[in-house]
Amino acid sequence: MTNNRIWIELTLPKYNDPERETIAKKQAALATNMIRRLGSDGSEFFWNEHKSCYCLADSSGTYVELSDKGHWFNLDFFGRE
Repeated sequence: MTNNRIWIELTLPKYNDPERETIAKKQAALATNMIRRLGSDGSEFFWNEHKSCYCLADSSGTYVELSDKGHWFNLDFFGRE
C-alpha cells in the first residue's frame, strides 16, 4: 500500500437547512471539478438525495456511498507527469 495518498472530504450541509440539497449538489460539483483538474480517471462526486449522503462514482458508473464523507486518492496517479 502506498503512503502517497490524499483524503478529500466533503462537509455535510446542516440537516435543517432549507437549501441542503442545493448546497450538497454544488459542493459535490466543485469537488468533482477539482479532481478532474488533478487528472481524475472520470470519478465523480454526487449527492444521493434518497439516502442524504455523498457518493463517488467511477467511469464505469458504479459508485460507493461515502459514509465518512470522503475518499482517499492516490497521489502517484494524480501527481504523474
